[in-house]
Amino acid sequence: MKRACEQCNKTNSVRNGRRFCSPVCAVVWRTGKHLVPLAERFWAHVEIGDQDDCWHWLGSRDPLGYGRCRDDQRSRVAHAVAWELANNDVTRGFDVLHDCDVRHCCNPHHLHLGTQTDNNRERDQRDRFFRKVSLAEVREMRKLHKGGIQIPELVRLFKLSGVQTWKIVNYKQWIKPGDVE
Repeated sequence: MKRACEQCNKTNSVRNGRRFCSPVCAVVWRTGKHLVPLAERFWAHVEIGDQDDCWHWLGSRDPLGYGRCRDDQRSRVAHAVAWELANNDVTRGFDVLHDCDVRHCCNPHHLHLGTQTDNNRERDQRDRFFRKVSLAEVREMRKLHKGGIQIPELVRLFKLSGVQTWKIVNYKQWIKPGDVE
């Protein structure tokens, strides 16, 4: 039988034999110190600008460049939390997608709900690619980069994502110099 949390009074959130729905509620109840609300903690890590500008996440990012933050329960992508705070809860079965293609943008005006299929379609329409690359392309890309061609130009030339291009030219993906090719 589930019951209400003794701290936040969420019903049906406490498992049998427990008094609180989360470790956070247990600490708050035990210490009497109320934690800063999620919205306040979250927006303190966002560089808020004009409505048309990207609002950059200033906190930690994952290896793919997406902002990461913690709510009371788990680590989440920052743009999904931004959407949730601005528009209520994310509808189940949908992802929060970027209109601006800036992975760490948290501006709710640059976000919309969609499916993975929608995201793939938008990726293709906007020429954002993550694809298999041949060894010849890798060699050419690295040669051009050593010759002074910047990553944004390589992205356009090879039709790859910025992350994939960066990983290739910095030897984080594919083979390292001296390895057998």
